[in-house]
Formats: sequence, C-alpha cells, structure tokens
Amino acid sequence: MTMDSAVDCPQCSRPLPADRRYAVWCRHCGWNLEPAPAPYEPAWQLERERKLADSLAERPASGPERSLGAFLLSLPVLLVPLPGLLGGIALLAFYRPIWFAAPFAAVLFVITAIFRPRVTRLPGNAQTVTGAPELQGVLDRLAVQTGTPKLQHVVVTTDTRIAIDRLGWRYRRTLRIGLPTWSVLRPQERYAV
Repeated sequence: MTMDSAVDCPQCSRPLPADRRYAVWCRHCGWNLEPAPAPYEPAWQLERERKLADSLAERPASGPERSLGAFLLSLPVLLVPLPGLLGGIALLAFYRPIWFAAPFAAVLFVITAIFRPRVTRLPGNAQTVTGAPELQGVLDRLAVQTGTPKLQHVVVTTDTRIAIDRLGWRYRRTLRIGLPTWSVLRPQERYAV
C-alpha cells in the first residue's frame, strides 16, 4: 500500500494515513467510518436499497414453503431437456422428409444442450481437509448461529477463490479455500470469511 500523505483526524487529532485509492477513517475514534454516499447515487435509490436490505434481514433464511416454491418455479426449467431430447429423436426417427425434420430436431437438441443439468466438480488440484476438528467445530458453530445447513466437505485449492460450492449430483455443500487468499488473511479475517 502506498501512502500519499498523512493527515490528522478532525475529531481526535491522531495522524491518519491517506491513500487516494481508499476512504480514510480513524480507527481510534471512528471518524468517517460511514462516509457520505457518492454524489451520483440518488437518495431514492439508497432508500430503496436500505428497504430491500431490511426486508431481507427480516425474512427467514429458509423454510419448507420457500423450498417448495423454489422447486415449483424451477420445475419447468428442469423438465425442458428431456422433452427436447425426446422430441428431437422422434422428429428424426418418424418424420419424413428428413431434410425438413433435421433443422427442427437441431433446434430441439440445442435447447436440450442449453438447459441440461450441470454438475460442478472440484479442480484436479483440490485436496480435502481431514483431521481438522477445530476448523470443523468453528464451521459447525457458525452454521448453527446463522441457521444455515452444515458443510459436508472442506477443500483446499491453489486458485484464489474462497467460496461455498454445491458439488456433484447430490449437491454436497463444500467450502473451497484458495490458499493464496487464505495465506494473506489474518486470523480474525479468516473467521469472518
């Protein structure tokens, strides 16, 4: 991090490092911890975003009615590949002349390819974390506190991404930890991630 200059805090007069790339705040007294919004964001947009965030915080994270509703909404999309594949095969097998049926069958095959189910897999360099009871304990406590399902696997990869993925046909919840990012985080930042 390059420091452009040092300024003093207007509230507590302690020196603050100034960097034009980032907002500056005082870690001692909290000055400018919530700086004013950017001038190009209209007030109505900020109010709408605040209301949306409040409504999302008030809703339960999951529930049987939510999962049933999501399933019913996704059911048509999930059922598109099978009729598309069967329709394309039927057109090619039973409709004549074949030169007329082939373009329609090709369209159905393309739709089937677009909507086919995709299975997320781990990269080849991923290593499953075993024998880390403290890490599993922290993850289990966080899942209970936040009301989210527990993770089934923790894997370490060489990419920079830290994420929760659903892997395989059974969609097992897996925490993917990218070592380059993980190695530069402090303990409290790792816990926050």
